[in-house]
Amino acid sequence: MKKKLLAVILTMAVSCQSLPVYAGEAADIFSDSGTEMSESGESTDDFSDGEPEKDVETAEETPQTVPELISPEEEPVENIFTDDQNENDSSDENQVSAYSTDTELTYGNYKYTVSGQQAIIIKYIGSESTVKIPEKINNYVVKTIGRSAFSSCSSLKKIEIPDSVTEIGDYAFQYCGSLTEVTGGRQLKKIGYEAFQYCQKLESITLYPTVTSISSLAFDECRLLTIYGYAGSYAETYASGQNIPFQSLGEYIPEYEDYDYTENLNRWIQDEGTASAMAYLTRDGNFMNSMLVAQWDDSFIDRVVETMSNMYFRGKDGWKQIFAGETSQNQAREVLIALLDSYSGTVLDLSQAETMKKFVKIYLDTFKQGDWAYAAAYGLSNDEIKKLASVCTEDTLSAFFVDKKYDDLADYLQNVGHFAADSKVIKCIKSFSSSKNFAKTLSNGMDLISNGLSIIKVGTDTIKRYYDIVALAKADEMYSEMLLYLKNNCEYDPICEAAKELYGVIHGTYEDQMMYLSNAAFDELSDVALESMLTSVASALPLGTVIYTSYKYSTGLANILFNTGDTQKQVDNMRCVAYIGYYLSNWMQYNKRMYQQSGISDKNYYAKRTIFAFYMLMKSRTAGETSVRKYLDIMKRSSKKEYTYSLQVTSTLEAIEKCLKSSGVLGKYSNSVISCPVNVEVYDKSGNKVLTVYDGQESSGNVGDIYYNVMYHPLDQDYVKIINLPQDSGYTLKCIATDMGKVEYYVTDIGADGTAERKETDDIPISKGSTIEITNIAEEKPSCKLLDEKGNVKEEYTAQPEKTEYIEVAEIKTDTDAVNLKVGEKVLINAQILPDNATTKNIIWSSADDTIAKINSDGVVEGMAAGETTARVASAENRDLFKEIKVTVVKEETPVIPTATPIPKPSAPKLSKLTVSNNSITFTWKKVSGASGYQIYRKTDSGKWTPIKTTKGTSYKDTKVKAGYKYTYTVKAYKTVKRKKTYSSYNKKGLSGKLTTVISLSLKSHKAVINWKKTTGAVGYYIYRSTSANGKFSKIKAVARGNTLKYTDKSVKKNKKYYYKVVPYGKIKGKKLTGTYSAVKKIVIK
Repeated sequence: MKKKLLAVILTMAVSCQSLPVYAGEAADIFSDSGTEMSESGESTDDFSDGEPEKDVETAEETPQTVPELISPEEEPVENIFTDDQNENDSSDENQVSAYSTDTELTYGNYKYTVSGQQAIIIKYIGSESTVKIPEKINNYVVKTIGRSAFSSCSSLKKIEIPDSVTEIGDYAFQYCGSLTEVTGGRQLKKIGYEAFQYCQKLESITLYPTVTSISSLAFDECRLLTIYGYAGSYAETYASGQNIPFQSLGEYIPEYEDYDYTENLNRWIQDEGTASAMAYLTRDGNFMNSMLVAQWDDSFIDRVVETMSNMYFRGKDGWKQIFAGETSQNQAREVLIALLDSYSGTVLDLSQAETMKKFVKIYLDTFKQGDWAYAAAYGLSNDEIKKLASVCTEDTLSAFFVDKKYDDLADYLQNVGHFAADSKVIKCIKSFSSSKNFAKTLSNGMDLISNGLSIIKVGTDTIKRYYDIVALAKADEMYSEMLLYLKNNCEYDPICEAAKELYGVIHGTYEDQMMYLSNAAFDELSDVALESMLTSVASALPLGTVIYTSYKYSTGLANILFNTGDTQKQVDNMRCVAYIGYYLSNWMQYNKRMYQQSGISDKNYYAKRTIFAFYMLMKSRTAGETSVRKYLDIMKRSSKKEYTYSLQVTSTLEAIEKCLKSSGVLGKYSNSVISCPVNVEVYDKSGNKVLTVYDGQESSGNVGDIYYNVMYHPLDQDYVKIINLPQDSGYTLKCIATDMGKVEYYVTDIGADGTAERKETDDIPISKGSTIEITNIAEEKPSCKLLDEKGNVKEEYTAQPEKTEYIEVAEIKTDTDAVNLKVGEKVLINAQILPDNATTKNIIWSSADDTIAKINSDGVVEGMAAGETTARVASAENRDLFKEIKVTVVKEETPVIPTATPIPKPSAPKLSKLTVSNNSITFTWKKVSGASGYQIYRKTDSGKWTPIKTTKGTSYKDTKVKAGYKYTYTVKAYKTVKRKKTYSSYNKKGLSGKLTTVISLSLKSHKAVINWKKTTGAVGYYIYRSTSANGKFSKIKAVARGNTLKYTDKSVKKNKKYYYKVVPYGKIKGKKLTGTYSAVKKIVIK
């Protein structure tokens, strides 16, 4: 696109959409095992598939050091690590170890020391007249020019400071009598004591706004000096104070650095658990979808572990036939679009976080320029500027983007700072937000200027649109690069062609929209509103939106496609996602490797792509597992173990994403899977129960660092409980049986190289009420102990590693040949697969007549009606191997039981009153005749009723309350007969109240002193005053500390009455919510 220098007048007040932000905004990537797939299907670091081409579309951000794409015909890139090396042992000369030394080292004309990865120049030993200090010395970044480093260098006339330097030390250039000119130093922050003293020929030095500290006598006796700098900067203030001539270089518009992805990426690479988990994502052998495709689709890259595939797919079910057909480009396109839809939320979160941080920095840097020069020029006093500075912080502005309540920045800051709407501070914020200076800096600092768009004025609704465009463009950039990589590297033609087509759609539409905006703005006669143009661009930018519009798809496509009941579509899904997952792994690992090899200037480029690729890969893996399970479900295949494994993989991926979002790194986790009708209790190492995961319905969530899922298993007709526990945490599990069956337990740890190391034990027989205790979960042999009623160990089972050698099933035995039971009775039949070490132990139970007796997947037979039938158990991999059991059901005569006299319900209690104080709420009700006691219920705000206390009295004092919350109470009466309680109905509305405070007034030096009692949970108080008991009360003070319990009102007049009241407030989910106003107190000023 041609670049035009356009002036676009955009009108708006600063506003922006709400923005979700990740706590761990991106993910660390994996360990050092690379990506070439060995016979075992795992990845090494051999990138024979090449690197992403750097097309014209992405050239602007691409570092110039990136090598060209390696075609499939060329030799693969050599592995950068040998078997006995790790990343830190790399021989890459661009990598340096982070260490510190006081040893004096020499490099050319410089003596230096090292701190971390930074060099400190301690002495210049050359004699040149013109010196350009290098930015790096032996790959260590020069950050500091040390104490007396150039002192008394008589030959030095001109020196250029590198942009890497942030500090010039004390006496650094003292007595450099020939020095005339100092340039460079765009990141310089501090100049030390007497740094240029007695440089008597020094005529000019350029200081940028980054300089915020110049020590005393820094330019003493520099009588010819003129300081060159920028209007409103610290340098100008300093020059004025020291009577040094100052020459303005105009308004400074900084070049804002890109969002730094490297810090988080370094953190995650160094965290053992996160590195292992990310390596897990790159291994096709960990995923049921990829294993299935690799085993039976001849066109798929044959690099998955055959022995692992044998465990699941060896047998006589004929898996290969499902991949007999070809996938069309149209089908591949549907899969790609659906995957992009599933990526959209996370990718947009990342790009919005990047945009938000940059926007906040631009706003604050521009506003703070010249020590808040704009505010001073606007007429704010020093006190007002201090108040302005207290609310205009990076945290506050970031919170504005997250908060959904406010659209306008000035309104938000007004609320945060408790300013009046017409205050001078708020007017100054509004004025600055629409100023030319801010508009110019914003236009330069954000990215759209490169597309020919320049903002010269800011007004009503444009920041929101402008912000949207920048964030969405960043998201689309990553989508486009991913499609470009698939287009250039994928060997599977349907995906390659579909990626090429979609890349053309999104990239062409974005270019067209931006050109339209620029041309319309350039033409002053255009009657198209600029706001409408911005809206048009914003709506066109999201990749999903463009593609959906072009191909007539709708939102939620991922959910529709990967859960379709069309068998052939699921086959296409599985094949396409397997290929895409493989190539996304390559893309991610390529970027991570280039990050590790590249110089400092390129690291952020590769860090960003590594992180985005990770999230896309994780969503792709999840979609593949969804398709596998849906296929197994619609085909009703006897693949119970495969389905369970896929559930476990999905739960692991969900736990990884949630944990990264909440804490930023993963740590080491073990993933436990328990099948059977049991509730699972989790205990900490002290024996305290911290969580119960209930059987019977799907659920998910976390308690602290424990993540759990309950997922339905249609092939097993059971619910699978999946619990992710931190390793070495001492957690244990207890399984409490809710019915008869057999427990299967699997535990998976992720190895350092990303391999899923799985152990299992199955066929633990249980009946209702049985308890199984699971210990040593993260150790070599996890233990499952079946306990008796007294808690003693009845039998112990040890989870063993999965078998990798395929052994065929030879025979099935059962513990009985016939079963006799009554209608409604259940009996467990135990079946044994022989030999004991057979690889696949999946069996299928069935009943010849379900109306007489039905049988579940654990072998639990239940009598339904009197009669005889047959139960059959067969090998899942060979239906010709089976055993039949005769089942006889008899009807039991039901004895007549006299009807018990029902216990009459007591009447509902009548609620009396609710009394609030500063630390408790007291609730009373009327006594109910004949009641044995009362059950008290409470709900907080709009929550659900929760039982909190039983009592025999008619009142309850609740002290577990906090300021700002609304508490509602009700009560049921109950009557106890033969240890059985019968409850009354209850008042559904209840009585509600909030905490208040108690105030007292006194006089001191003709001033009103207001004291109040501390309210539990309060973070502050509002004080109100009126001149009459029934008059209007005005807020006179906001006390922002919960421990401040006194205020002196100095704005009172003698011989006049004043009325006061105080209300506490708490902070709930970031919002300030008030309690109940105190009673009004009166005082006469004397």
